[in-house]
Amino acid sequence: MFGHSPMSRELHGKIGWVSQAASNLPKDIKLTVRELVKLGTVNSKNMFRFFDKTRQERVDKAIKMVELGDVEDIDVGRLSGGQRQRAVIARALASDSEFIVLDEPLVGIDRDARNSLLQLLDNLCHDEGKTILMVSHDLTAIRQTAHRMIFLEETIRFDGSTEDFPDLASLATLRGIGHVHAHMHASHNEGVKEEE
Repeated sequence: MFGHSPMSRELHGKIGWVSQAASNLPKDIKLTVRELVKLGTVNSKNMFRFFDKTRQERVDKAIKMVELGDVEDIDVGRLSGGQRQRAVIARALASDSEFIVLDEPLVGIDRDARNSLLQLLDNLCHDEGKTILMVSHDLTAIRQTAHRMIFLEETIRFDGSTEDFPDLASLATLRGIGHVHAHMHASHNEGVKEEE
């Protein structure tokens, strides 16, 4: 990755990870948005440097990018699902990662928050030059927002542009799912022919 072996120290800070459970923080947690985002700047080299201007600037920029400035001093547990998801993405951004991996980021957030989050991710790609890998079961959302889709089911079933992703009937065939009512359609059609 980036020309280095997977466990290389050179990769520290280059890859941001947002797990599926990241936004499911306990409601009683006493951690503000700013404190959570600041955790993204911690690494083995700066762990004990508490007053680092560069880290502070990265936190400020990440909070601004995800548009959470108005709630930065509020405990994360008091935020909506969409806001918590933005906060954990900001934590990954504060690490100054070039590559961000998101595991099921759309789970548990409402429609408006989902659309807003997808727009944010698109902006991060186009405006900030980030590469985003998103794992999701939400085919419609991915098809509307991603540049490339890799559809996995036991093996790679599709890899290409979202514009070339098959429609539902073709996808069923791709997955080896046949029409369960095919025999009924055939006998119905035969009955129609006999009546004629």
